[in-house]
Parts: sequence; structure tokens; C-alpha cells
Amino acid sequence: MDLINQFIENYKKKLNFYETAGHIAARQLESALQAAGIRAMVTSRAKNPVRLKSKVLRRNSRRPVPYKNMREIYEDIADLSGVRVSLYFPGDRDKANSLIADLFTIIETKQFPEQSKPPTYADGADAGTKPPTYNKRFSGYWANHYRAHMKEESLDKSQQKYAAARIEIQVASVLMHAWSEVEHDLVYK
Repeated sequence: MDLINQFIENYKKKLNFYETAGHIAARQLESALQAAGIRAMVTSRAKNPVRLKSKVLRRNSRRPVPYKNMREIYEDIADLSGVRVSLYFPGDRDKANSLIADLFTIIETKQFPEQSKPPTYADGADAGTKPPTYNKRFSGYWANHYRAHMKEESLDKSQQKYAAARIEIQVASVLMHAWSEVEHDLVYK
């Protein structure tokens, strides 16, 4: 617990860094989306320290071996700085994803919901005799989440330190982001 409190205090000292990194990334992305004719709302934020502490405590309790140092915590938490892209038209998703791949150095991509399993057939019948049944695996939310860094060459000399910030970029429709907010508040509060 002492390590986690230390981590949170350290994070609070760096909060402005993460807020600024998110803001710069959001401005870059918003400009590129507008230039491409993609209508979207782009917002950014740094992780709230109270929510962060809850998340770190929860993740630490689920680990086989508790966090040993702050570096492990920083490596485990990907969303200290976040950018949310809320698309007005879901059909623009592929174009937005392509822009993100061009603008940022992508570390990891996650797609929600995960790819669905192939259909299964009731009672072991073959595909020609019974209609497939599907397991519902979708909670109502679809999005692409990217863990990324801004490219140094896209930053002014005075901003290049922000290229070190790992940023989580979430791309979904306006409706999906609204759903996400409601679901997050219901689950965590």
C-alpha cells in the first residue's frame, strides 16, 4: 500500500505533464481529422488521481505478485494520458484509424468487442441442417484503443519531451462514447 501511495504522489507531481501531452496529441489529431473531412469531437485528459488509485489497487490485488516498484506500475497503467475521438459517422472509423497510424507511433491496438467466435451449431448438427447459434459477447460498446507515442518530428523543439508520454487513444462513435461513460459510472461507482 505504501508503494501505491508513493506512486500516486509521484503521479500528482507529473499530472501537468500528462495533461499537456494529451492536449497536444488531441490538437494534432483534431487538425488531421478536420483536414481529412472527418467530423468528430476530440477530447483529452490526464487520469484523475483518485480514480487512478482505485485502478492501481484493483490491478495490484489481481496480480499473482504485487507491484515491486513504481516502474512496474507505470508500465502497467496505459491511460495516464488519454485522447478520445468521438466520430459523428461510424463509417469514418477506418479513415480515422489510418490517420492515427500515420500521426503516432503505435505500441499496441485493442479492438472492442474482440473478434467474435465463429458460429456454433445447435445439437452438434452440421451447417446444412440447423441455423447457427451465437454467444452474445458484446456489451454494447465498440471501439479501437491505441497505446501510442507522439512522433518527435511532429512536435516543436520545446514540446519534444512529450514524445515520451504513452497516450491511450480511443476511437468510437459519439453514441458509443456516451455508452462508455454511462457504463463506466455504473460499474465503478
